[in-house]
Amino acid sequence: MVQFHEGEIAVQVKAGTRGVAEELKRGISDRLDLEFGRNEFFRDLRMVYLAAVDRYGDVWVSEASGEKGFFQAPDPNTLQVDVSNDYLLHGDPVREIFEEQSDTQVGVLAIDFDKRRRYRTNGQFLATKSTNGKVAVRVAEAFPNCPKYIQRRSIVGKRDTSGNQVLSGVQLPKEAIAMIQKADTLVFGTRNPRTGADVNLRGGNPGFVRVPSSSEIMWPEYRGNGMFNSSGNLEVDHHAGLLFIDYEGSGNILQVVGEASSDWDPQETFEGSTRAIRFRVKKFRLYTGSEPYEWKLNAFSDYNPVVAGHDQTGDRAGPFPVQVKLVKVVKESDSVSTFRFLAPRPVKFLPGQYASFDFQIAELGDFTRTWTLSETANSTTRGDVTLEISVKRKPGGVISNWLHDKAELGMEVTLTGIGGGLRAFGSDSDVVFAHSERHEKDRPFGGELDRRASTDEHLRLIRTVTDSSETLVDNRARGRITKQLLEPELADDPTSWTVYLCGPDRFMTEVSTALIEIGVPSKNLNTEAFNF
Repeated sequence: MVQFHEGEIAVQVKAGTRGVAEELKRGISDRLDLEFGRNEFFRDLRMVYLAAVDRYGDVWVSEASGEKGFFQAPDPNTLQVDVSNDYLLHGDPVREIFEEQSDTQVGVLAIDFDKRRRYRTNGQFLATKSTNGKVAVRVAEAFPNCPKYIQRRSIVGKRDTSGNQVLSGVQLPKEAIAMIQKADTLVFGTRNPRTGADVNLRGGNPGFVRVPSSSEIMWPEYRGNGMFNSSGNLEVDHHAGLLFIDYEGSGNILQVVGEASSDWDPQETFEGSTRAIRFRVKKFRLYTGSEPYEWKLNAFSDYNPVVAGHDQTGDRAGPFPVQVKLVKVVKESDSVSTFRFLAPRPVKFLPGQYASFDFQIAELGDFTRTWTLSETANSTTRGDVTLEISVKRKPGGVISNWLHDKAELGMEVTLTGIGGGLRAFGSDSDVVFAHSERHEKDRPFGGELDRRASTDEHLRLIRTVTDSSETLVDNRARGRITKQLLEPELADDPTSWTVYLCGPDRFMTEVSTALIEIGVPSKNLNTEAFNF
């Protein structure tokens, strides 16, 4: 299995995504997943992005283009690029790297903008094995990425690139700055000690990339998959490269190389992010009118946070109410699903707080409902643009069942406020988590609980199943949560424990009585109930 390097691990730990990243790592392979139709995806592409490192250590990013079929995978370990025609610009440093260096590490980003699909591959570019105008990449890492922040655009024709010019220098000229400031997409190249060059995409609404000066570029790092491949690379090597393309406009292509670093507490404010990347320009190349295709922008990504100063009318009237959009639904168990909402600006909340929503449903009427937030914010001081609630089906529940059965991605509801809150536990606090379900299949977050318990010596689990006929697995207990189950965990010093209870009234009454009998002070009992 592919392992994260020390830079990626360091950023994951700092961002609090270490566990999630380890789970997602299973999707990284040392071979292409051709059995899932990946080669058909490759063969339909007319452009891909490449990153390579020159002899000075600079990371250059370029667009390679050709007719359908120019890019494909003859086997699970090899990518093949047809270079019989001009697949790279003349004078492109990436072209020169491939011509001068017999074997070099390369990052490949295969992307279909219109379908919002992307696939990343890192490997060895085997220039010395070119036959019949084709060169190969031996795969070291391969994995798909999510469609977030990809703008939908499609090729509508070919562009006349005759008469194009190339400008170069060490400080960005005004035409390059203007191009960056209106960009909705950039391609970001980095390097790491394991596989060399790596390349991925960053997207947002126009204006999300800023140019503080002719020698500096910066942009917000929006929430991603939590693996932090690019940011992790920057922890161990600051060399980086950027590619900007004016797809629908002039067709200009801008390559920039330099050094980049993560800013975890930028003085500048970015909607939708509390972290930024600062890029220091070393040199640039601007190719006028050189993008070989004419493009049409079809839609911006729904995940793009609003950019301050760009169509922000009325957006800052106050924190609440605010319209939030449903962007993802994850089934956690047979009866529980997690619903992720996207806000146009960061909303401040703390672990354990709850969110109240107003629903206006034509066939049902108007309802207000409250759920505990099931996700931590990117920043406890600035908040986050995404909020998640995990909702259980409830017999007779109007909105809970409607969410499970009728909610559609893209729908908007009103977030009316954030309130309440439980004390956040420190990393060295002893925690006993007790949970009861009628059936094991209804238990949400089972894998997450197992993973945390296996890596955290301070966390102990008590899980019960109340159905009398169900086969018990993995140390599950039969029946409800009782005094007999809790006492062995708390008996050493029951007065020191603080307890949080959530569930039906009968459950909370019975468990509260048991805890007091064990010796837990009643003032240490905290209950939560939303009685509608």
